[in-house]
Amino acid sequence: MRRLVTWSLCLVLFAAAPGCGDSGDKPDAPGPGATPATPAAPDGNGPAALNGGAEPAPLAPFSAVGLVEELGPSIYMEGSHKLTRDGALVCLLESKTVDLAAWVGKQARVEGNARPTTEGNQTIVAVTAISAAP
Repeated sequence: MRRLVTWSLCLVLFAAAPGCGDSGDKPDAPGPGATPATPAAPDGNGPAALNGGAEPAPLAPFSAVGLVEELGPSIYMEGSHKLTRDGALVCLLESKTVDLAAWVGKQARVEGNARPTTEGNQTIVAVTAISAAP
């Protein structure tokens, strides 16, 4: 009798497992509250962009003059510094080659490649050169 109960329990659990009992010709539908799978990027190497898989915005040459300041905590979650003019934000700054911290509090001309930020509808510049503003 104990063997019969054990086998019956195994069959019930097996039949209730996700994907069991399907004919195999259709994929399982996500359950309620499930998050759909992230679509692959066009090249197949990772998730697609959140903008429907569109190509990222191209980099544009950029040059501006302003006061270099530390960015601090922000909604942008990108960049380490910002460029301001008359107290207004010109752009966010980031660089792997230029020491932006050395320019904090100074008027400077920054040059680099600009792109839109992921959040906050701003511009972020990958700084390639920086010099004292005239």
